[in-house]
Amino acid sequence: MNQRLNDYFRKQTETFNANFRKVRENYNTDAVHDMRVAIKRIRAVFRLLPILDPAFGKDLPVEAINRVFKLSGKIRDAQVQQLLLQKMEDRLETGFGEYAAYLKTTAAAAIQKFGRYAGGHQPEDVTAGLTGLVALTLAPFSGQQVRKAVTTLTDELKELAKKLKTDQEHDEHMHEIRRLLKQCNYLLSVFRRNDPQLPGLSRILEALEKANDTLGEWHDLVVGMEMLDRYMHKKTFERLNESERYHLLREAMNQRRHLLHARAVVMMDEAGF
Repeated sequence: MNQRLNDYFRKQTETFNANFRKVRENYNTDAVHDMRVAIKRIRAVFRLLPILDPAFGKDLPVEAINRVFKLSGKIRDAQVQQLLLQKMEDRLETGFGEYAAYLKTTAAAAIQKFGRYAGGHQPEDVTAGLTGLVALTLAPFSGQQVRKAVTTLTDELKELAKKLKTDQEHDEHMHEIRRLLKQCNYLLSVFRRNDPQLPGLSRILEALEKANDTLGEWHDLVVGMEMLDRYMHKKTFERLNESERYHLLREAMNQRRHLLHARAVVMMDEAGF
């Protein structure tokens, strides 16, 4: 079990390194996406190991990998918002050309900023020493202890789902459910879903996975409202033609966001949490 987890982590660092090099040599959207997925999978292991060893992570050199994730996330956000805006334009039957241009410019600026960072760093600057540190941390623990740690994560997921039902005012519950659900799914690729030593785990995740698309769209709307707010507070906003259209856009996004939040609560309820 430990060896499979070690191999999994090593594969993710290799995937990150390979795609970082691709982006460094010649910007590639697919490579950025694959690099970000590798980081998420690496973080899933980082989430698991402190359950086994509370000392893990206290001096973990994650500043560089967090920096890469944040910079590349700016690209992802701007690009996703362009697609979301197109959908909202169709739904509202009106255009937002000024904002579309702003999103395009924002994406281009994010790509340039990430490119400058990537050009000044090697992938090993980000991942050096992590594989050995993970292997060293895992070494004292049995496969059963690792399985128990995964179960602890799913228990956290269930508790968050319960909080979502009783407290619908705090978006952090939704954010954390989305993040932890992905991490549990990533870790399960190391195990067998029908592992007899992980009873009920597959059923729990299958129930929550149904909410995955809902949570993803909800997250994009939360980000979208934040970006739109920044745009609307720019000094140039007062000079936009028919500026009330943008208030209409924000309200439509907010209504959709609340609808998806409520839908996620229903899904949690149907799943028995």
